[in-house]
Amino acid sequence: MAACLSGCLSARLEHTTQDVEPRVEGSLHAGSSNLEECLEGLGAPLLVREHLDGALLAWGWSDERAFGLNLAIPVARAVSANLGYNRNFEGLRGMVLLFDETWIMQGMHRGYLAEIIPEERSRPSLIE
Repeated sequence: MAACLSGCLSARLEHTTQDVEPRVEGSLHAGSSNLEECLEGLGAPLLVREHLDGALLAWGWSDERAFGLNLAIPVARAVSANLGYNRNFEGLRGMVLLFDETWIMQGMHRGYLAEIIPEERSRPSLIE
């Protein structure tokens, strides 16, 4: 009976971070920091695009977490039943800076890039 109840339970917890968020608190200010100061503090952006009358620049870094459980229970000689559960929490966290037409930063947003990058809106075409 004890042999039937013996099994193996394993758990896995991983956390991987790459390109750690740069510390720019206090050094970049909306309304006064220019593009050169932002690039100096943050490096090259992942995304650059037009936004309203200026530009949007985005930086990002990886933040992945994973959790898993696996249970193996012997049910017969050399045969076991396995039950597994895995969950990944992936996301590209980052920062989006909004610039006006003179390349002065007007806004800063932090969070998951998929949530903080505004939808791209195309400018209307000129009808002749």
